[in-house]
Amino acid sequence: MSAEIAKSQYEDVYKFRDTKGKMFVAPGAYFRKDKALYMPNFVGRTVEKGKEKEFRATTDVLKGKVSVVRIASYLSGENHTNSYFRDGETGNTADESTGFQIVDINLPDNWATEILVRWHANKIRGELKDPARHGRYFIARKGVTKELKDQLFMTNKYTGYVFLVDQDCKIRWAACGNATDEERASLWKFVAALQREGAASKM
Repeated sequence: MSAEIAKSQYEDVYKFRDTKGKMFVAPGAYFRKDKALYMPNFVGRTVEKGKEKEFRATTDVLKGKVSVVRIASYLSGENHTNSYFRDGETGNTADESTGFQIVDINLPDNWATEILVRWHANKIRGELKDPARHGRYFIARKGVTKELKDQLFMTNKYTGYVFLVDQDCKIRWAACGNATDEERASLWKFVAALQREGAASKM
């Protein structure tokens, strides 16, 4: 078992070096609602002050809003997800005022890494300038299986992944690795399109 884990870790490192984390190229159009898959429900703790020990479900946060979901396990992946934002600094993004929300899911590789991330909760809160973001930064490890990651095409732990999720928790677009100019532009074009779609469904 230990040998298999070590082999898997080395494979991730080599594949990351070869691809620079670009495991797939994002589609040029977003997925139709009737064909889209649901975003899995991750359960974990957030960095919201005073509530760090409470377990919350991501589905409860995603319902009813257009969400840009960023998933990473390491700093390399976090840097990837930052590249999808226009200014490269998501901590200063006033997402609530622009009609969508940012949801961060940190997937620690093991229990020791999870403890380390939780120890740095104050630092994470400091990087997220909007206090509302604190309750949407999840640290989730339990129940996150290889099968679940494969379902989301999250095949390398050093890569960062971005998912555009609609008001019904369906994945409408996905990307990974450093954003190309086209991918960055597509994300924000599709955010606006899903906002219009959601508004039309309420009429």
